[in-house]
Amino acid sequence: KECVDMILGAGIPAGPIYNVSDIMEDPHIRDDREMFIHVDHPVMGDVILNGNPVKLSDTKVGIRFPSPTLGQHNEEILESLGYTAGEVEGFKEKGVL
Repeated sequence: KECVDMILGAGIPAGPIYNVSDIMEDPHIRDDREMFIHVDHPVMGDVILNGNPVKLSDTKVGIRFPSPTLGQHNEEILESLGYTAGEVEGFKEKGVL
C-alpha cells in the first residue's frame, strides 16, 4: 500500500498486486464491485463464485440458478434428440443413465 501510494504520488499509474486471499479481503473488490457472489448449490451448499466483471448502471446482473448437477438434464436432452420416454427409461434400467 505504501509503495503504491508513493508511485501514485509521483504521477505514475500503479496498483497493488494481489494474491487470492488479498482479493477476497479487499472491501472495494468484494463489496463495492460485487465481484464475489454466494450461490446456494443443491449438492455443494453455499458456494462463492466470481461475479460479473461488467457493471451497467441500469442492469442488475446475477446468477438465476446454480450449475446443474450431473445428469440433471439427461431426460430433457435425450427427448429433444428424439428419444421416447420409454427409450430413456430403458437407458436408466440398463445403467446407461
